[in-house]
Amino acid sequence: MTLCIVKERLRDLRYTDDEIKARLDRLSDSKLHSLATQIDSLMPAGGFTSVIVVLLLIAILLVLILMWTGHKIAV
Repeated sequence: MTLCIVKERLRDLRYTDDEIKARLDRLSDSKLHSLATQIDSLMPAGGFTSVIVVLLLIAILLVLILMWTGHKIAV
């Protein structure tokens, strides 16, 4: 059952069947079970929230740099 869950999630992440087989063949039963219980929390590129946070931090940093260099910011 856990093998099916992991395979399905890896397919959702657009891995090919060969890549899935190669990765799962290297896992022990206990590692496979551990992966299956944590599979929903795995995000390969980070979550949407982390992207928003990074963009906001970049914008704040840009505004601070412009203020420190004497540029006026009109919003």
